[in-house]
Amino acid sequence: MQRKAHILLIGGSGERSGVPRHLEFLTEALCEEAMLTVCTDLDEGGYSFLQDRSGIQWKVIRGLKTSLNPLRGLSAVLKIRRLIRQGDFDLVWAHSRMAVLYLRVLVRVSFLPDCVTYAVTYHGLPFTRGRSRRSRKIAVWLERFLSSGGHRVIPIFLTGGQMRAWSRATRCAAEGVVLGNCSRIQPKPARADMPNIVMTSRHSPQKNLLWAREIFKHLPAAFTMDLWGAGTQAPDLAAAFTARLDRGAMERLDFHGPTQDIAEALARGACFVLTSHYEGQPIAALEAMEAGLPIATPRIVGMGEILDRHPLAATLSLQDAKADAEAVARVTLAYLSDKEMWNAKIRQAWQGNFSYEAWAPQAREVTFGRLMPHVSED
Repeated sequence: MQRKAHILLIGGSGERSGVPRHLEFLTEALCEEAMLTVCTDLDEGGYSFLQDRSGIQWKVIRGLKTSLNPLRGLSAVLKIRRLIRQGDFDLVWAHSRMAVLYLRVLVRVSFLPDCVTYAVTYHGLPFTRGRSRRSRKIAVWLERFLSSGGHRVIPIFLTGGQMRAWSRATRCAAEGVVLGNCSRIQPKPARADMPNIVMTSRHSPQKNLLWAREIFKHLPAAFTMDLWGAGTQAPDLAAAFTARLDRGAMERLDFHGPTQDIAEALARGACFVLTSHYEGQPIAALEAMEAGLPIATPRIVGMGEILDRHPLAATLSLQDAKADAEAVARVTLAYLSDKEMWNAKIRQAWQGNFSYEAWAPQAREVTFGRLMPHVSED
């Protein structure tokens, strides 16, 4: 009889974002074959799924949310160390930005048991373009330092491109594995008959929503745009758009703010646009693909695999707004010319590559075949 492995999954902020959704799918894929403990910061809606998952232990540690407060960080590190030393885990797997850092520091200074497998998933690289040069240099130095000595931590990447970028930057051989994202939104029937652009990104420097403003400025007058996501309803964003767009263009824009119904937001669109400086492998783009929409995104680390598998995708330069607008218009109008055909073709590509059904066997193979081959029959 094969014993059940005990796995500790460490998340971060309780807000709705990519890491909680990744952990939602991961716990679902693993819960029948492993005992699971999930550790997060205070829930703010992102980890509500854990309330409905019987058999999963849920522990809250303050300080897993990204913060520059050193005392809160130290407290979190000590609590994680205590949890690991007392937990009899076979695998400890960190996911969020701070959790990855804390676990790697603890491993580097050899404060953790030798008999446990340690792994970290990079949901985003801390030294990619779009960040300040100083922060990138610090991040590269820290990665090199943490990659030397101590116990071995297995790096897990969302894409092969991300793994190669990490290896180039750190000059370390990436002896890791790739396990990407998936999506499951149960899309609603597409309703767009007009060229409506939809974005589902929070308002932050990373998401670069002001480039969407520049694209919109060059789109034909028939185009409209819906902006969904945390902060998109903020007055400062609308003011920044108003400063560059005329009144007629502003009347074709809607700043909705956060939504609990991504499927409904996407059903209103005729093209999904993402303008981020950097990403891991954005679940928002996968959700748009699941909804059967064309996409227009930059070919940044993490997006190449999606662009290459999408039947109707445009690559944005993030440098030439007019050219980017033409690319958006091209795929949008192509989609509207035969919406049912394109919708079915895009969803078929998503089903074979990024659906939960395609992803879950990969997640189990990575977990039990690559990370824990030592867990054998009693």
